[in-house]
Parts: sequence; structure tokens; C-alpha cells
Amino acid sequence: MIRRLRTNLAYGVRAIRENPDHGAETVDTIMWIAIFIVVVGGIGMLFRDTVTQYWNSLVITIGF
Repeated sequence: MIRRLRTNLAYGVRAIRENPDHGAETVDTIMWIAIFIVVVGGIGMLFRDTVTQYWNSLVITIGF
């Protein structure tokens, strides 16, 4: 069991040494998702009152 864990760890270390950009694409994707969430949240905070008023008018119009 320990031999298998050491082999897997050695394989991972070797892969990182051979390809130093290993995982950079994943980090880049996560960064863009985080930026998108922050921008949408910021816009939502700027127009919070307008969105709330629009939602309330929809609720009143639909009759909920």
C-alpha cells in the first residue's frame, strides 16, 4: 500500500517537473469564473434597487 502511494507521488512529481505549466489552464479558467462572479455581483449591487423594484412590479402584475 505504501509502495503504491510512493509510486503515485513520484509519478505526480515527475509530471510536474517535465511540464511546469501543469494545471495552469485550470487555474486560468477558475480565475475567469471568479472575475465574472465579482463583476456580476458588482453590477447587481449597483442596480439592486432597480432590480428589486422591477421584481416587485412583476410579482404584483402576475399576482403572487
